Amino acid sequence: MLNDAFLRIADCFYMQNEFLLSQKYYEKSIKLNLFDVDYALYNRSLCLSLVNQKPKKLKMLKRLVKDFSNSPYYDNALFDLANHFKNNNDFQLAISYYDSVLKNSSDLSLRAESYLGRGIINFNNNKTDKAIDDYTFVIENFSKTKYFKQALLGIQSIYVANAQVDKYVDLINSLPNLNVKKSEIDSLSYNAAFIKFSEGKYTYSRDNFIKYLNDFSKIHNSTVENDGVFVNQANYFLAESYRRISDSSNAFLYYENIIKSNTKEYLEVALIFCARYKYKLKEYSSSNLYYLAIEAIASSNSLRREAIIRLMYGFNFLENNSAFVYAQKVLSLDKNDNWLISIANTIIAREEFLRGNYLKVRTNYKTVLDINLGSEAAEAKYMLSYLTFLDNDLELAEKMIFELAENYSNDYFIAKAFILLSDIYFEKNDLFQAKATLESVIDNHNGSELRLLAQKKREKILEKEIALNSVSEKSTNEYLDLNLDYEVIFEEESENEEY
Repeated sequence: MLNDAFLRIADCFYMQNEFLLSQKYYEKSIKLNLFDVDYALYNRSLCLSLVNQKPKKLKMLKRLVKDFSNSPYYDNALFDLANHFKNNNDFQLAISYYDSVLKNSSDLSLRAESYLGRGIINFNNNKTDKAIDDYTFVIENFSKTKYFKQALLGIQSIYVANAQVDKYVDLINSLPNLNVKKSEIDSLSYNAAFIKFSEGKYTYSRDNFIKYLNDFSKIHNSTVENDGVFVNQANYFLAESYRRISDSSNAFLYYENIIKSNTKEYLEVALIFCARYKYKLKEYSSSNLYYLAIEAIASSNSLRREAIIRLMYGFNFLENNSAFVYAQKVLSLDKNDNWLISIANTIIAREEFLRGNYLKVRTNYKTVLDINLGSEAAEAKYMLSYLTFLDNDLELAEKMIFELAENYSNDYFIAKAFILLSDIYFEKNDLFQAKATLESVIDNHNGSELRLLAQKKREKILEKEIALNSVSEKSTNEYLDLNLDYEVIFEEESENEEY
């Protein structure tokens, strides 16, 4: 009666969810060791599991399996042991207990759940074929139970994880009264590709995103008609897959699809990639279009700064007016370095020169010269020399040209400066020095543009020399003719006198 009282009290506490008290009274019954010990052992294991005392729970289950092989709770104990070891990643022991359940139990629920549990372990351990066998057995033998759907989900997970959605669809379509909706295939196909992407298997994700887009987007009359829910996401992650395997040209194509579809979620990322890709290729007309879009939607100051700087630089190769506008924007940015200040002032000075604002040209080029950076400083020195030449201060212009040659190593502007020096000599009527200076450019400079200019100027000097020589010879001949006439007259007079 005492043992029976312990069990009844334990059961009451169990029903009231007082599991600590319940397991305590089951323990009292177990210690009496009179009857229903297997019942007390199993129920105490359940209570210990619910209060997270796993070592004691494990001890109860092992004793039950060892001492009560004929108990009606024996199969349940085997199954609980299997689940315990599965949840604690001791997969080998878990499989052995699931096998014991399948070998000993005729309980359909326990058998079905054992197949499912074993399938999960095999799947997680990359034993795909064994996992498919376990799930398929449940699908074929427990079609009218709740375990059927669990098995379907399990086998679906395997095929999706291995990017074999087609095989899953074929399997489902082979079962009576079952078929897969197109919307489900859409979702599964996208998830199969995304799983590979999230695993870092970018070659596989690339292939599967391509397949998804081929299946769920159609091209009609050069326009794309999307009937897939995840087409925009697939374009983005396909572009990302290409980028991560260093295939920038193909990544560009799919980022461009995102821009064309104006997918807000990925638009900025796509614009940044396309802009940088085209900028790196020096295709500035294209990169400018992307950077203009970035400037309008940039989510950070650093990104807007990049857009402005590169628009200035890109437009500098295409049209001066826009480069001029962005050079002014660059100068208004915070924390500009000397290189940017030098480039921006150079671009502004060039435009102001075209507009005839020579005072502003001098101001901007003097700023560049104060920074003294490379080719921009050489250009500034040349242009200031040229403006001085235009002011007809030939001596100062000549001095500035020699300073340029001495202090800078830019071959282009040194050659250009020497051509200007030849003009100074020409103005001074020192044709010999002018010609010699041009010949040094022709002989030593590699650029065809300035060499051709120097040759044309040299030809003009030669033409002037020829003209001058012609005038000189004419004067001499006239003098000789006068002398000849004088001599003839003198001779005639002599003859007459003699006569």
